Amino acid sequence: MPVATWDMNDDESVTKDDFQPFYDMYKAQMPTILSEFGSDEIVAAVNAGLATFKPSSINSALGSCDEAPFVVNAEPAVTVDDKFECAGVLLKGELAQQGITFPEPKKSDISIDFDTAAPAPAVSAVLSSIPGASNVRVAQGTIKLPYFLETPNSADGSPIRNGYWKADTQLAGALNTAFEDAGLVIPQGAGKSDVLNTTFPFPEKHADITVPMLVMYPATVNNGSVPVDPAVEALNLPVVIFQHGITTDRSAALAFGSVLAAQGVAVVAIDQPLHGVGPASAADRLALAKQLVSAAVENAIDASTGGTLTDKEIEAAAQPIVEQLSPLVVEGDIPAIMAAIDQAGFGGAVTEQQVSVLVGTVANAGSTIPGLAPVSTSQGIAATGATERHFGYATNDFNEIIKMNFSSDAAAGDSGDLFINLENFLVSRDNLRQGTVDLMTVRASIADIAPAFDENNVYFVGHSLGTINGGAFVASTNAAAEGNAGRKDLKIKAANLLTPVGGVVRMLENSPAFGPTIVAGLTAQTGLTQKDSGLQTYFNVLQHAIDSVDPVNFTDDLRNVVFSQINNDNTTINDGMDNLDGVTLPGTLGGQVVQVEMFSWIAPLSGSEPLDMLTSATDVLPSATIPIPLPAFVRYNELAQHSTPVLPRARVDKNGDVVPMSEEIAQATFGQMAAQTLSLIETSGSAVVVDKGDASATPPRPDTSVSIDAP
Repeated sequence: MPVATWDMNDDESVTKDDFQPFYDMYKAQMPTILSEFGSDEIVAAVNAGLATFKPSSINSALGSCDEAPFVVNAEPAVTVDDKFECAGVLLKGELAQQGITFPEPKKSDISIDFDTAAPAPAVSAVLSSIPGASNVRVAQGTIKLPYFLETPNSADGSPIRNGYWKADTQLAGALNTAFEDAGLVIPQGAGKSDVLNTTFPFPEKHADITVPMLVMYPATVNNGSVPVDPAVEALNLPVVIFQHGITTDRSAALAFGSVLAAQGVAVVAIDQPLHGVGPASAADRLALAKQLVSAAVENAIDASTGGTLTDKEIEAAAQPIVEQLSPLVVEGDIPAIMAAIDQAGFGGAVTEQQVSVLVGTVANAGSTIPGLAPVSTSQGIAATGATERHFGYATNDFNEIIKMNFSSDAAAGDSGDLFINLENFLVSRDNLRQGTVDLMTVRASIADIAPAFDENNVYFVGHSLGTINGGAFVASTNAAAEGNAGRKDLKIKAANLLTPVGGVVRMLENSPAFGPTIVAGLTAQTGLTQKDSGLQTYFNVLQHAIDSVDPVNFTDDLRNVVFSQINNDNTTINDGMDNLDGVTLPGTLGGQVVQVEMFSWIAPLSGSEPLDMLTSATDVLPSATIPIPLPAFVRYNELAQHSTPVLPRARVDKNGDVVPMSEEIAQATFGQMAAQTLSLIETSGSAVVVDKGDASATPPRPDTSVSIDAP
């Protein structure tokens, strides 16, 4: 198209500025457009067509499906809900007799040794501060997952970036043969296409991969009166599947899961695709050692001085001891550590077992919550045992694929480096799809993890990225459980989506955490800026590519959900209507911090607030005293952080100072999120309850509703 056609402001270029009048009008009218949008005529036309369809028009053997009652002539004969389910069951059974089966979620191979389960605080010293963690056992096992993405090998990681889901052409060919007399020709079975679409949505499986699985459960229930043996079926422990966020790993479930497990809940977690426990450098380990040793020494000094010293005085007194002990912790020299503790005058205050846990935590600093060791450190699929899901590949500062290096002296690579793929839209889509299918496999396998786990009482908690493919998972499985598919074994009773998001692409563009780095990289590669139509087209096409797994398109089936937003979240934004336009923010390019001027468009369907609007969720107020029906939407105070659901920490300002009240709000937010998740279980997935604390409990439970903001 000639430039003159679209150069509306006569500046000899076609940019966003040419369309500013329409942009402003669109922004002003969007709320009305969304509120008035309807599709009654389309729905009526489709329903009319469905009502007149007769399955016998495809094959006379389907005649019993033409009119109600819809009888499936099997042994024994059964009656189903509608003509389509009737025809589907008959056709599926006939095809199975011919050896033609379809990929669908099913239970998979599980391996877990509960005899090696350890108390949560023994797995990670970080968990010693989590209420109830001493009553939690952590077991590490494996699950085998069907993998539809292409897999890398020991020498080549490029399939991770280039290999998207492709159609199972053998299945399509078999269907063409089976229905040849009916004139059926599926292009994917005739050598004309390998594309997945609504006509043929079945991907080719490339491998079955054994991956790590984390399982947490209570050591005792009924106020400590009943010890938990995972092999005892009668316990019927409710189950929560936890899915972590981007660039973290399965260990992100440890803190939140400990709170749940301490209250009688089993928690199961796996890694997202292309994620897993990563390397930790010597500097990482030393920094962690200083952090943990400092906390322990400062507490010991405070206790030994009877609380008479100020925080600054305690910190100053602890400093030389921390500097002496931390390198010894990194080296793992337990006798030297114990001797140094005695020399410092704290002999007897710390046991050798506690020091051993501290050393183990620091040695395994590569997991999000330190304490988990990687199950594999080589590239590709491990020859034996489980494979970390990143396959040992990551990226460098220039976004080039590299092999992870797990040596502390030359550590390189991080979990999830390759998950967001801006070079291949279909791979970005299918990384998300794969994560959704993985969760379905976990859900179908709950009964095989442990007899004590109640497969009919399963819930979901997702954080950040885990709310994207997790949202699609919850919506899809519940639709399957309640609809014609009859997959009750996939049902999720309720879900808590922590820092949720929809409209993923424009969310990323408008995210202060992601947007500047993404824009800087694309501008460096293409020369395009956000004012160029080419870059806007790029973003739009990418969004269309991932629409099939974006929660904003599943809101009709997200009815049993609590959306837990942190106000002014700078990672997964609240509302794409608050776009980054005309602001300069720091991003990263080639390993260097750069300042990026942002000109993002409004995105009315991006962020967490649109999920509230599209589901008509009930706003949860801090003053609520009765159960609130689902869907519900909670807004937490902005002093919390995006990472708060993983581990509550104080917010630090640009000068390195702790923001007043941020630690208290973070702790309250973490506690309230966990309490609300437990309330979902207590109400059997029907409602959420605001926790007001319990002063009479032992120990007293504080009122954490202070963390909730009114809309």
